[in-house]
Amino acid sequence: MRRVLIDFFERFFLWCALFRPVRGSRGMRAETALTRFGKVRVLRRFVPGNKERPGFLGRFGRRTRACEDAVAEEGCDRSSFKRAETVSRARGIDISASTIRQVTLRRGREEYERPAQAKVDLAPKGACGGKRRRTALTMVVSPDGTCVPCAKKDLEGVKGRDGKPAQGRNVNVGMVALYDSVRREDNRPVIPPSSRKYEIGATADEIWSRLRETALAAGYGTTPRFQVIGDGATWIGNGAEGNFPKQIFTVDCCHALGYVSKVCEYLAGDAKEAKAVYGKARARLLKHDFGRAEKYLKGKYKAHFTEDGMRQWSEEAAKAWKYLDARRRHMNYGWLRRHGYLIGSGHIESACKVIVGQRCKGAGMHWRYENALYVTALRARMRSAA
Repeated sequence: MRRVLIDFFERFFLWCALFRPVRGSRGMRAETALTRFGKVRVLRRFVPGNKERPGFLGRFGRRTRACEDAVAEEGCDRSSFKRAETVSRARGIDISASTIRQVTLRRGREEYERPAQAKVDLAPKGACGGKRRRTALTMVVSPDGTCVPCAKKDLEGVKGRDGKPAQGRNVNVGMVALYDSVRREDNRPVIPPSSRKYEIGATADEIWSRLRETALAAGYGTTPRFQVIGDGATWIGNGAEGNFPKQIFTVDCCHALGYVSKVCEYLAGDAKEAKAVYGKARARLLKHDFGRAEKYLKGKYKAHFTEDGMRQWSEEAAKAWKYLDARRRHMNYGWLRRHGYLIGSGHIESACKVIVGQRCKGAGMHWRYENALYVTALRARMRSAA
């Protein structure tokens, strides 16, 4: 099939050159254009003294736009830029490793700096039946961040966690999605891949700005329901309140349960008892809300929740309880499950691993920060619906 397409393009370019008169042309010149299907022999009219290369398909030098798209996709999807042989075998394009790197970073920069779209179509498509049922159309916005190992030049003056030297810099990933169906057995929302749009940002303000622009383009304000879900970090909560006034903000249940487990380990003391206590607290949290889990723990361990008892808590347990207490309003998991909302941020956690982790966190990798942003912007576009 590829050979047939190449033959077609060669004949098409020949006909264009023969029947497209050019003033001052003298004869014909043959050159090779790299296309998505492989190398195509192109005939064009030769004009003496004309240094430009007028051609077809938006040609850049001897590379077409389609060829650059194919090379950039391969360059940002492989574990190393030095995969010229793989690109040649997969795409039928003979190209050097340095050119792959150059094309990938240039296209990544274009994608990262691209202005927001005026309209994004994320509406779920297809029939709903079998193991799913319809629910009200819901828009979900979910941000998260992951650290990318960077070169020393990009770590100067950057502070790490707990005052330690920084080993990398944060790349923020955001998702805007729509869904209108849930699973019948557990009322869990089903978000099709065709209804997700991913964004990349260097700072919290930048990712929230891009998420808001994408949400507006996808119909924010017109959907019946709107939810923001994240891991409970301060920058996520503040950004949700500042950019989306009317929203249901939810703390990821996996993060909340992790802190509940730490509290139960301290209160019980014994590992076997801690496991049993955690199971009961977890059931109350998922079926109702944090208030029910708190009531159970305070009723079982009254002495630990007195004023004197709280002072004797370990630093880790006190920190976990402070996290839960400050976010109690955003952990109404029972109500959310009954009404078909998300209670976990697994979609954005998975996006961080696939978009950033698989490409930028290989063994021994150290990135220039801008290059990491450009490559991940391309990967985010490849995995977005629009």
